[in-house]
Amino acid sequence: MYITLSSWNITFIKYRRYINIFSIEILKVHARNVHLDETVDFENIALATSGAVGSDLANMINEAAILAVKSGRSAVSQKDLLEAVEVVLGDE
Repeated sequence: MYITLSSWNITFIKYRRYINIFSIEILKVHARNVHLDETVDFENIALATSGAVGSDLANMINEAAILAVKSGRSAVSQKDLLEAVEVVLGDE
């Protein structure tokens, strides 16, 4: 049983890596028209949003832009994106 569990974990880790790469690409597509500052790390956001669907990721980018504007900034920061994760996925 331990060997089966170990094999499953290795497969899951590889599968999760592909999900994260896919999430990073989706985030980049939705953020292409959004001004981002140098702190933004899509890989970190993708790890924090594992299992989120494309519409959730789009909503996170939009929410982060709203948070940045409310704060009087013209560019989205990593902090805005992390707060947006909480807003969009917080209810789930």
